[in-house]
Amino acid sequence: MGKRLLFGSEARDKMLEGISLLEQAVISTLGPRGRNVCFDRRTSHPVITKDGVSVAREIKFSNPYMNTGASMIKEAAENTNAVAGDGTTTTVLLSSEMCKAGVKLVAAGKQPTELQKGMDAACADLIEKIDDYKMSVRSDKDILSIATISANNDPVVGGVVHQAFSMIGEGGIVDLQDSHTKSKETTIEFTDGLEFPRGIEDGRFATDKRTEKFELENANILILGFSPVLEDLKDILNYCIAKGRNIVMIAPEYDEAVVSMCVNMVVTRQCKFACIGAPGVGAYNQEEQLKDLAVMLGTKVIEHPDDIKDFVTEMKKIEDQKDAGPFGRCERISSSKFKTVLQGGAGDDDAIQARADEIEEEIKKGQADKNLGISEEEISVMRKRIARLTGGMATIYVGGLSATRIKELRDRYEDAIHAVQAAISDGIVPGGGCTLLKAARDLRNEIRDYPNDSYRAGYEMMLDICRIPATLIIQSVSTDYAYIISDIEHNSKKEYGYDAKAERIEKDMFKAGIIDPVKVEKTALAYSTSVAGIFITTECIITDELENISLTANDEISERTDFSYGDIQ
Repeated sequence: MGKRLLFGSEARDKMLEGISLLEQAVISTLGPRGRNVCFDRRTSHPVITKDGVSVAREIKFSNPYMNTGASMIKEAAENTNAVAGDGTTTTVLLSSEMCKAGVKLVAAGKQPTELQKGMDAACADLIEKIDDYKMSVRSDKDILSIATISANNDPVVGGVVHQAFSMIGEGGIVDLQDSHTKSKETTIEFTDGLEFPRGIEDGRFATDKRTEKFELENANILILGFSPVLEDLKDILNYCIAKGRNIVMIAPEYDEAVVSMCVNMVVTRQCKFACIGAPGVGAYNQEEQLKDLAVMLGTKVIEHPDDIKDFVTEMKKIEDQKDAGPFGRCERISSSKFKTVLQGGAGDDDAIQARADEIEEEIKKGQADKNLGISEEEISVMRKRIARLTGGMATIYVGGLSATRIKELRDRYEDAIHAVQAAISDGIVPGGGCTLLKAARDLRNEIRDYPNDSYRAGYEMMLDICRIPATLIIQSVSTDYAYIISDIEHNSKKEYGYDAKAERIEKDMFKAGIIDPVKVEKTALAYSTSVAGIFITTECIITDELENISLTANDEISERTDFSYGDIQ
C-alpha cells in the first residue's frame, strides 16, 4: 500500500476539522451544567457518560487526516487522565483552542517554532503562578467538595467517596469495582492494601483493554532486587507454563527479551503474566521499598541471580495450586501504565508492624544525628513508606439497576477518587476556571521583554486562552458572562470567583467548596501546551493511500483510484 502526503496549511486545516469535532463533543460535559454523552455499542448496551476521556476515546474518523488531528488531542487527554486522574475535558478544550489560535497566527505570518517557544514560556510561568493560589486540603469538607464537584455535582457519589477517604489512614487507598450483589446498591469494603507509582512494562499485559489495566485475583508475586535476563528466569517461566500458574514479577528493570517472552506467554494464553516496575528512585531507596513490598506480601526479595536456584527448589515443592510456596501472595492486584495497587497481602501483621517500626527508628536516628546525612526529603519518603505499610484500603463496589447505569456511575466515582487523591497530594485552588483566569491576568500585568513578535504572539495567545474555561462555564448559566469575567479579573482577592451552580458571585471559593486540585490544573495545562506546540509546528502529514476494493465475490478487484475526500466521508 502506498502513502499519501499533505503539506502546510492544507494538512493543518484538515487535522483541525477532526480536532474541532472532538472538542465539540467533549466540552458538552464541561462544568456543573455539563450534559451527558451517549455512544452506541453495537454488541452491547449503549454507554452514557460525562467523563471527558471516555468520550474522547470513543471518537474515530474515517478520514485519516481528521483522525490524526483528533488522536493528538486524545493523547493529551489520556496523559492528563493517567497522571492526574481528572481534568481531561479541560485538556481537550485548552489544547483544541490553542491549535485553532496557533493556526491563525501561522497563517498571519508568525514563525511556528518561535510561537511554540512563546507558548512553552507562558505555560511555565502560568504553572508557577498557579502556586500563588493554592492551599492544602484542610478538612473533610474539602474532600467532600472536591469529590462532589468532580462527580458532576452528585452529592451521593461525593458522600460515598468522602466516607471512603475518611475511614482509611494516611497513605491509604481507595479502589473501585463493579458490584455483583442482587441489592444493586453501592457499598464500601475495607481491607489492607498498598499502592506505588510504577506499572506494567507493556500494554499487552492488560487484561482489560478498555481501561488498559492488568487485573488478577489471588496473584503469585515474584520480587527481584536486580534486573533479570531471560537465562535467569527460564526455570520459573517453564514452571509457569507447565503448571498454568499466573505470575506477577516486580523488578527494577527488564531485559527486552524477558518482556517479549512474557508477552508471548500472555498472547498465546499459556498463563496470565505481568512484568511491573519496582517502586522507588535510586538503588538504596528502591531496595528498601522492595523489602517493604516483600513484607506486605509474605515473601522475600531475590537480591541476586544466584539466589534463584534456592527459590526454584522451594517452588518445585508446591503441590497445591492454593499454596503460594516461596511466592508472595495478595488477594487482588491492579496495574496500569503508571500505578499498581495491591490488595489483601499475605504478610504477617506483626512483621508489617515491625518493618514500620524499623523505618521509624531510622527516622529518629537521622533526626538525632545529622552526621548520618539523612535529608528532610529522605525522611519524607520514609514517612510515606510507613503510611503505605500501615494505611488501609477502601473498595467501593458500584451498584446500579443496569449495566449502562453502573458504567455511568463508575465514571463519576473514578473522577471523584482521582480528584481527591490529586488534591491531597498537591493541594487545591479556586475552581470553575477562576485560577487560570487570574493567573493569566497576573502575567498580563507584568512587564517583560520578548525576543521577537512571534514569541510574543505565542505567549499572549496562551494568556487569552486561559480565559476560555471560565468564560464557557459562566456563559452556560448567565447572559452577563462578559461582565462577570471582567469583575473576577479586576478583583484582587485570590479566593474571589463565581459559583456557576448557584449562579452568583462567591467571595470565598474555598469556603464555598468550589475548588479544583492543583495537580489537575497544572497537568491539563502542560499536556495541552505540549500537543498544541507539536501541532502548530507540523508541516507534513503522511497517511496510508486508500484503495477502492470491490467486496462482491465474483467481481474483479477494481484498480486503485485517485484519492478524494469524498470517498472517506
